[in-house]
This record gives sequence, C-alpha cells and structure tokens, in this order.
Amino acid sequence: MFKKIFLAMIALCFIFMGSCSLIMGYFFFNPGTFNSGFQWMSDQAFKTHPFEEKQEYYIQGIQNIHVQSTQVPVRVEIHPGPSLQLVIEGQVQGDVKSLVHQVAETESLQIQLLNPESFSSFHMQINEQNYSSSDASEVKATLYVPSSFQNKLYIQTTEAPVEVFLPTNYYVQLQLRSESGEVRNEWEPTPLSDNSNLKVGTIEIQSEKGAISVLDQNL
Repeated sequence: MFKKIFLAMIALCFIFMGSCSLIMGYFFFNPGTFNSGFQWMSDQAFKTHPFEEKQEYYIQGIQNIHVQSTQVPVRVEIHPGPSLQLVIEGQVQGDVKSLVHQVAETESLQIQLLNPESFSSFHMQINEQNYSSSDASEVKATLYVPSSFQNKLYIQTTEAPVEVFLPTNYYVQLQLRSESGEVRNEWEPTPLSDNSNLKVGTIEIQSEKGAISVLDQNL
C-alpha cells in the first residue's frame, strides 16, 4: 500500500516537473507571450475605478473646524447653504468605502482625509523594475463652507496643495504658511467702511510641502 502511494507521489512529481519545463520552454521561445501576460496581470492589479464620497455636517455651535490631509489636494469654496459639505472625487484602487475619518466634539469638528494608497499596498519588483500602486489612485477633496460661518477653519497638510476661493464680499482673516511650497494670495475683497463692526472668522492654512493659493470666487 505504502509502496503504491510512494510511486504515485514520484509520478506526480515527474508530471509537475515536466509541466514546468514545458511552460518555461514555451516562454523562453515566445518571450512576447510572457510580456503580454505580465502586462495584463499588472494592468489588472493596478486597475482603478471612479470614486465619489459626500459628507454633510451641520455646524451650529462649532467654533473650530480642523481638516488634515497628507496627499489629498483640498479645495475650499464658500456657499450660501447652512451646512458644511465635503465632496471627494477621483479614481481609486480596491474596495475603498470611505476616505474620511471624523471626530466631532462639543465645539470642534476634526476631519482627516485618508490616502487612497493606504487601502492598496500591492508592490512588485521584476528585473529591478518597481511596480507600485502609489501613483494609480488620484482623488481631490472640495470643502464647501457656509458663508455664515464666522469662526475658525484650520487646514493642515503635508504634501497636498490647498486652493481657497473667496468671494469679494466675504470677509475673513487669513493666516497662510507653507514650509517649502509656494504661497499665493490674489483675493481682493471689497473695502469696508472705517466704522464697520462686522465680525469676521479666520482661515488658517499650514503645509509642509504643499502650495497654498487664495483666489477670487465668482458667485
């Protein structure tokens, strides 16, 4: 009995080795087929699909809004609605359900924008050539801030650029700082009269490497 099992295992080993030899020989004499197969496999591994996520926050009583992003670009616009709205759009890999991590407290709202790459860690190295999914996902976030919000909006990024579009009849104190990125402020609000007691909020933006731009928003 054991002898038959042993002989069967040897036969299976010879069949396996023979099959591998045939496959290797085929790819050796037909390198184009191997390259096509590898290209198909890498395309499937790095395949992206459209992604959209929408979040809405009612911020009555909120004094501070803190938005954090490492690589996801952030765009800020002012809108007349009563709520803070966040829209994330682009292309992602894998089964990404949400790119937003949020923490709401009594007087503050913290929103962290997650990197799509953190959901896909596929990596290959063949013939000293690196194949990674890090460049395959590309999303951007747009933050719609109510014009009635007169408290503090703080945006902090590592590499992500920030674009802020402000109407000329909207008044806010700006604090902009980037360690190595370009800082550009082309917003020109309508001048206020000297006796104006209008209460204004604050938009503070800090980045390590990302560029910061403040532009006029045409309503």
